[in-house]
Amino acid sequence: MLLNAILFGLALLICLLVFSRIRSRRARQGMLLVTSYTLYFTWAGWFVFVLLASTAMNFVIGEWLRKKPHWLVLLTGILFNLALLSSFKYLPQAAITIPMPSLQRFSHLALPLGISFWTFEAMSYLFDLYRGEELNPSLFEFALYMAFFPVVISGPICRMPDMLPQFRSEQALLWSEVGHGFRRIAIGVLMMQLGRLLGQGILAGDGINSGFDRLTRWSGTDVWCLAFGYGLQLFFDFAGYSHIAIGAAKVLGFIVPENFARPFQSTSPSIFWTRWHMSLSFWIRDYVFFPL
Repeated sequence: MLLNAILFGLALLICLLVFSRIRSRRARQGMLLVTSYTLYFTWAGWFVFVLLASTAMNFVIGEWLRKKPHWLVLLTGILFNLALLSSFKYLPQAAITIPMPSLQRFSHLALPLGISFWTFEAMSYLFDLYRGEELNPSLFEFALYMAFFPVVISGPICRMPDMLPQFRSEQALLWSEVGHGFRRIAIGVLMMQLGRLLGQGILAGDGINSGFDRLTRWSGTDVWCLAFGYGLQLFFDFAGYSHIAIGAAKVLGFIVPENFARPFQSTSPSIFWTRWHMSLSFWIRDYVFFPL
């Protein structure tokens, strides 16, 4: 984990140096794409081939959908993405629980990092094309959209209409925004460390994680405090990573969606879910709830 964080930081600084000197969009896109695939490769080499297969297939379906905006074409793309996601998410568990020798080979199948996020991004692209959005990314630009390294692992979930103009921009970096981006990264690192402190405790065995092993010793009030503490731990960890991703994108001149808006200040559960993991909540609202 530490090595990946160091590589992420080095990649960000190298891209910042290149972006500060070069304004050609093709050079910037090339730099971003190579960096994104290189970083993704460091997690596990074969993950890259899954991402490449998904990218190629969704681009082909998108071109088909642009020429023939029919619901059957859209359905083909949705089924492909859901099948790919389900295969890695549920096939290993099925191989463990279902006593079928043919399934046992999949019991140790690893889940590619970020597959949920870039699958949702791919489906939003297909939905937008079906709705008539004027989107014409090249294969190169679509690959960058799918693999953009600040957000590929844990979001926020981006959308092509927002990202494509930014990928094509040749504007000079604003150093005030670069500074703001680094501040967001620092806040994110601090939040993740707070989440780790809540989970592990100052002393070994004193954190929230160990509390779940001693549930029989707690009163009802203790259990509620433990549940709230676990929610805070999740928030600091996930929102902290979102701050890092948003800040890293801003350092390079990109604006990606916010993911959290003080969810624990919500006055009702419905408001809470509009402030927690907002890029996913709004994705479900725009592409599932409203169409239904």
